Amino acid sequence: MSDPLELVRDRLAEHGCGPRDGKQFDCRCPAHDDRSPSLSVGTGDDGRVLLRCQAGCELEDVVAALGLTMQELFPSQNGNGDGRRVVDRYVYEDADGAPVLRVLRMMPKGFWQQRPNGKGGWIKGGVPADRRVLYRLPKVIAAIGAGDPIWLVEGEKDAHALERAGVVATTNPGGAEKWLPQYTEALHDANVIVIADNDEPGIEHARYVAKDLAGVAKSVELRRCPDPHKDASDLLAAGGKLDDLEPLPLAEDDGGGGQRKSVVTLASNVRSRRVRWAWKGYMPLGYLTIQSGESKLGKSTFFCHVAAQLAHGKLPGEFFASRLRC
Repeated sequence: MSDPLELVRDRLAEHGCGPRDGKQFDCRCPAHDDRSPSLSVGTGDDGRVLLRCQAGCELEDVVAALGLTMQELFPSQNGNGDGRRVVDRYVYEDADGAPVLRVLRMMPKGFWQQRPNGKGGWIKGGVPADRRVLYRLPKVIAAIGAGDPIWLVEGEKDAHALERAGVVATTNPGGAEKWLPQYTEALHDANVIVIADNDEPGIEHARYVAKDLAGVAKSVELRRCPDPHKDASDLLAAGGKLDDLEPLPLAEDDGGGGQRKSVVTLASNVRSRRVRWAWKGYMPLGYLTIQSGESKLGKSTFFCHVAAQLAHGKLPGEFFASRLRC
């Protein structure tokens, strides 16, 4: 849709807008609980959409409540439509079903986060880390109680694709490298199948999550999307099945036939070396010795004596042992 006014009008379709052929009209504001039309909509000389809430809502809040960006209020300058536009909305709910976060998927690809404004609408910005929850949390809780597996993917689009395939799926807001402790706790006693995107960051993220779930979840499986598919939604859109997902080891193969060397095995290849002591148990010859203590305790004087003994070809151990109680 290349006309920004028509785009705004479509988003306001359920808010009592004026005649469709009008360039100036009023409707109920989506940023607050508006019972009488208080949002004035018009166009500027440059073709931009002008929005003004008579009740005092900020422009940014109104635009966010419409699921739009400020850029989309302006006519396109390149003839390619609106540029970035909202193509999907994902609402995160707490265990009681109350909305806590909304993620807008943009095209060209990008994501915006919004939080509830307390008036039935949304404002820009995410929520604090301690308030973030897994996607589809109420469904996840119900599935755990029923003993059904939880499919954990990277991204809301993949979660929707798996839902259409008939399973309960979830993800965390923000995607890779955004896993939080409360997500692990939410999957306590769950049978979890973690699906990795088919790239290095996706595999690393999935392995991290699987390891974090170990010992908390009832069971954890790790799978990956096969080539040439980049993620679960890509696989399913191409006609693939969930059974086509490939098992993925928890750790990267080290090239040693699948056997990882332990610390004990590595240590067995290290030869011990005889140590000569300047002061047995405290000061080995040929190695760095660090002495620490508060100022003015005589550290510098002490090591001046050590240096003097060594300069005369003597080991200072017996000298100091006879004078210091250590």
